Amino acid sequence: MRRRYILLTAVILQSFFTTLNAQDKIFTAGDYLNSSLRPASVHGLEWRGDMNVFTWIESNSLIQEKAAQPSEIDTLLSLRDLNTSLKKAKEDELSRFPSVRWMDADRFWFRVHNKLFIYDMTGSSVSKVNEYDGNGENINIDNSTLNVAYTIKNNLFVSVAGKTMQVTEEENPDIVNGQVPSRNEFGINAGSFWSPSS
Repeated sequence: MRRRYILLTAVILQSFFTTLNAQDKIFTAGDYLNSSLRPASVHGLEWRGDMNVFTWIESNSLIQEKAAQPSEIDTLLSLRDLNTSLKKAKEDELSRFPSVRWMDADRFWFRVHNKLFIYDMTGSSVSKVNEYDGNGENINIDNSTLNVAYTIKNNLFVSVAGKTMQVTEEENPDIVNGQVPSRNEFGINAGSFWSPSS
């Protein structure tokens, strides 16, 4: 019985020291900034409306894959094609593909600086649906209406279809509107909230 304990202890110690010796690379401060050591990730992963399809952004293109048939991968839209549609709408071209949010199976919205656009896949067209003050902070976008709430200094503003309404006119700097008044707690990380029926 005693031999078993000695043998078991020896095996455990041997495996412990073997594991320690297997680590022959020591990370330096520069290794933490080395992008080749980062794990691969998917940028902009979104379900496409109510379809059984998801999309993501890769190499400045919007890619789609069917959940049931992962071998079927299609390029839905390239940055070049998106820029062509933006030019037709008399908007500035983009240097990289923006993050998108699908509204339904055929339309998605995206934000460029202080403008919101909808891209329609059926007509390959872009339309600007909202614009707000570029100095705005604490931006809160309603995903269904694309209305935008934002703050400038300590006042709250709302932009609907490009028309701005000032909600508060507070001059006292100790009173803030539309901002988180204290640290983010209990899942609250915004100072304004959209009504479900807005």
